[in-house]
Amino acid sequence: MATSKVGRHVTPQPNGRRAPRAQQPRRFTRKSSAPTSRYRGPATIIEWIMSVGLVGLVGLALGLNAVSAYTAPQSAPPISSMAAQQAATPEPGQASDPNSEGISRVGRDVRPPMLGKAADTNAVEVIRKTLAPTLARFPQHDQVSVALIDPSGRMIVGLNEDEPLLPASAIKVATGSALWNTFGPDYHFTTRLMARGDLSPDGVLNGDLFLVGDGDPSLMSELAIDWKVRPPRPTLSMGTIAEAIKKAGIKSITGSVVGVDNIFHGDQIAKGWKDSYISEQNATYIRALSVDRGRVIIPKNENASDERATDKAVYHTTQVGNAEPETFQTIASPDTRKDAAAALTQSLSARGVMVGGLPGAEDALPSDAKEVTAVQGPALRQLVDWMALRSDNHMADMLIRRLDVQEGGDGSFKSASNVVIDHMEQLGIDTANMVMEDGSGLSRDDRVSAMQLAQIVLHMGYTDPDWLGTLALMGETGTTTNRLKNTPAQGRWMGKTGTLDDVSTYVGAIKDRQNGVWTLAMMANKTTSASEAETLQDELLVSLAKVLVPPPSFSPSEG
Repeated sequence: MATSKVGRHVTPQPNGRRAPRAQQPRRFTRKSSAPTSRYRGPATIIEWIMSVGLVGLVGLALGLNAVSAYTAPQSAPPISSMAAQQAATPEPGQASDPNSEGISRVGRDVRPPMLGKAADTNAVEVIRKTLAPTLARFPQHDQVSVALIDPSGRMIVGLNEDEPLLPASAIKVATGSALWNTFGPDYHFTTRLMARGDLSPDGVLNGDLFLVGDGDPSLMSELAIDWKVRPPRPTLSMGTIAEAIKKAGIKSITGSVVGVDNIFHGDQIAKGWKDSYISEQNATYIRALSVDRGRVIIPKNENASDERATDKAVYHTTQVGNAEPETFQTIASPDTRKDAAAALTQSLSARGVMVGGLPGAEDALPSDAKEVTAVQGPALRQLVDWMALRSDNHMADMLIRRLDVQEGGDGSFKSASNVVIDHMEQLGIDTANMVMEDGSGLSRDDRVSAMQLAQIVLHMGYTDPDWLGTLALMGETGTTTNRLKNTPAQGRWMGKTGTLDDVSTYVGAIKDRQNGVWTLAMMANKTTSASEAETLQDELLVSLAKVLVPPPSFSPSEG
């Protein structure tokens, strides 16, 4: 039977960023080259008496110190002092220009953060008594996990807290924190336009134009923007790219616009995804070049399961005419590169830049291709914010693969997942039994514990408090807009939800009256009713808000 626990302390690993296993330094003992001599003891009676006296004084001092250490109150492990020592060490290298050539760049150095103060004994006791009735109603088996951590990293309440379970979209806190700390919130992905062939004085490109993906998930067709078939996510419009091409002096193209993904390798879908995810558009094929969240717009009278349906996609025509949005549908694009090239072709045509050939797709650039122009997308902070607030699966899975490329990997799902787990260890989090197969949490093979989720949010809350702003504000924004309105939890919990058919997860942070960050993670797997699990989770969230942020910070009408 599961039991709740108190007092466990979570200590960040002291070494910060680890060296790769193959590069771990070997320990060795340096032999002294100084001449050795044998000590023969006191030479005179006076020296002997002084030596005995000195030994006695040392012994007395050590004895008093031991008594003092035994009787003095025991303090928590010195997390703050470790962090201070880490911060005093020199940086391993200077960060390079985030938008310079090359895919391997130095990110921000991530070290265990300086955490907050431990909760006092009375506060802990009040919290335990307050939460006990609700915790007792949780199903008592290993498919439920709860972890509450105070600002110092000490676990206050735990229920199967180390049991690895399916996190669903709550895993995006791991994805988002790794992205935030690796790229930095002000990083911009760059989509490049390369040409093969000569550009005549009158603006004719005698050859092909290559649209090269940089893993930016924000590319949108003008049609999707105009028809509002996509939510207002951070966007780099194909119209903006077409304008940049025209400004570079290209007035017509004799060849084709060709979409290129030369940085992502491996499968386009993650291990553990259900086959239905693609057909239901919960997931899409992930490449480094994508448009409209990996979906393509086709006429409604087309059979969506027909492989040739995308040949009639509206991007593949230069004029849409008077067609209405209601007469079209979206499906997961089987080749996001080709559809991105087609969408750009359409935007160029709308600006009088004629393209002679049909859109194409390639895995590599010709060696003689030259850059025409480059266009930056939205800042990473906007992407991570949207990914967390709206739980955007396409954005999470595209960005996690781009993260792997940034770290020198092959851009595959498996390599990318390992990079995120390594990053969690750099934050000082114990990643034992943690499994990631994607960035979105759709994979049925993902595994993480409530303790790990709570640690991620706590450590990020102190490493970079701005990151907490990417999480949904309870009762006000994102996936929790309509949850716990008019309660003490509204506007105070910042968190991430995770939901599948049999999974209900929430991990979040709340600041107490002293601005200390508390984190709570709650997971339920194999639940027959996600709503019942959510009800119990909500009771804990409201109870903690009342204890940690008591009146008069909220009005009586809030409950």
